[in-house]
Amino acid sequence: MAAAGGNRKGGQDCGIRLCNQKYMFVRADESDGIKYCTLSRAGGGGACIAKTAQTLLVGVYDKAADMSNGKKQNTGDCEKNVMNVAKALAGAGY
Repeated sequence: MAAAGGNRKGGQDCGIRLCNQKYMFVRADESDGIKYCTLSRAGGGGACIAKTAQTLLVGVYDKAADMSNGKKQNTGDCEKNVMNVAKALAGAGY
């Protein structure tokens, strides 16, 4: 929660566990009033977490997995998709 809220120390010290996988904090930022952070996982892949007023969204990607367009999953697409959903929820009051 602290890392998604933009607190740089929220996940730096020991990492963050999601679904029993350890992720290391990469960066935190804010866009259109929505705070988010990017995480990286050993072996390729990572996650993006966005925090709105009432929600906490988590998007996970695996660099070895294919997207529907045949390209490999990546950080940029994960962030974009999580932020699009977060903006829609924030716009609806969530």
